[in-house]
Amino acid sequence: MAAPLRAVRGFLLSPSCMLLPTLVTCICAILGEDYTMTSLIINAQFFALALFLCDDFSAAMMPFLAVMCLGATLFESWESIIPYIIPWGIPPALGFVFHLTVYRKPIRCGLSSLGLVATGAAVILGGLGAAGVASPFGNAEGAFYYFGLSFGMLFLYFLFSAHYKRQKDYDVYEQFLWQLLFSGLICSLIILRALLTFDGEFDFVAFRNKTLFRNSLANIMIMGLPAPFYFAGKKELPLIGKLFSFFLGLAVYFSLCLTTSRTAIVFGTLLFLLCLIFYFRRGKDLLVRMLSLLLLLAALTAFLSLLPQIFDVLRLDKILAFFKGLPDTLVMLDEGEPRMQLFFRAAEDFLSRPLFGVGLLSGNNLDLYDAPTGCICWYHMYFPQIFGSMGLFGAVAYTLHLGMRAHLMRFCRNARSEAISLTALGLFLYSMTDPGEFMPVPFAMMAVLCFVLLERHAEAHPESLWRETPLRFWTKNQKKEKKL
Repeated sequence: MAAPLRAVRGFLLSPSCMLLPTLVTCICAILGEDYTMTSLIINAQFFALALFLCDDFSAAMMPFLAVMCLGATLFESWESIIPYIIPWGIPPALGFVFHLTVYRKPIRCGLSSLGLVATGAAVILGGLGAAGVASPFGNAEGAFYYFGLSFGMLFLYFLFSAHYKRQKDYDVYEQFLWQLLFSGLICSLIILRALLTFDGEFDFVAFRNKTLFRNSLANIMIMGLPAPFYFAGKKELPLIGKLFSFFLGLAVYFSLCLTTSRTAIVFGTLLFLLCLIFYFRRGKDLLVRMLSLLLLLAALTAFLSLLPQIFDVLRLDKILAFFKGLPDTLVMLDEGEPRMQLFFRAAEDFLSRPLFGVGLLSGNNLDLYDAPTGCICWYHMYFPQIFGSMGLFGAVAYTLHLGMRAHLMRFCRNARSEAISLTALGLFLYSMTDPGEFMPVPFAMMAVLCFVLLERHAEAHPESLWRETPLRFWTKNQKKEKKL
């Protein structure tokens, strides 16, 4: 490989290159809604360029995530993208085909792939024998979710598994955490701007109704929450760098609460506490940890003393108004709550079709949930979605799937894999009361990538990993992979 191309690829894989799509997205987000499409077009071309020039797919992930972050603000106007697809969507499509063809790599297979096969079969067989099951070819949304959650997840698994291998010239785990960190900061900026530029006198309910994209942003921020706490505990960073990373983690959590999403506030707080435990228990130098804590308290004291001036400059009276309405986000569920109605509907659908459910594309919830453009009629909860749409077959498939993933998460021997496990846990927790991992892109896709990386970590200790699992036949496949 020529030296100039090697240098270009090294730059594309570096955190410095990740700053380009991050800055483009942040600047366009600050400028306002009129520049959203500009950001999407520029980052789509970054994505295409990375696919053409670099043989490692991970180089294209940051532009892709930047598109997902700002694209989430088009929650109710996806059709506005259509006029731009023909001219500006062609380079990314060609780059993707070129990358798969020219830079193809041997297919690798690991523990979590078996779970994806099982869940894919559950999605395909869901609704088998039920009357009036919707065809996946009936509309674009149905095809996207039906094939995306079945064949699509396996395709992404094989793509990531082939490309996200242990590299010698860069740390694939840290690169992924950098991407998550930048994504979390982008979403934090978007939600903060939406709050500070709210028209007229602040009204809590009006803000929630205007920012319907807040749940998608909250899900991305939950993915990015563990990353700053990982870098805050990294030994190579100076003390000021560790404190700055820690404050970035606090900023992402604070912005997560500003989304007004109950799911984000409840499960995001739980994940935040786990991240704090993860941060403070790392390292063996007690003196360094004590100094870090003292400096953190000093910084918090200084920040609190400057609050009046900050309020005047940034108009944070809107944030104070937000907190006055915060208790409304934590109301207890009752029978009038839509999710409770969806829960009971899932139970009815399961009892009517206990073996295979009513199918992922069932319209049984139309009277309870008005699905926006690009969405299907979810139950809006992880386990009711499985039982209602896929029945007992789906329950068995997802039990196997989650068991495989839990085993990989339990097998964490360093801070990087623990941070990625926390990211995967955050995605799973958010899916409890939101579609989450039942959205093929980006959330199910990112969960697949997390466990591909955990598989790569486990390959360093294959004997211990496989000795702890009954699926011993899978070790034969692992031995073949090691020879490649």
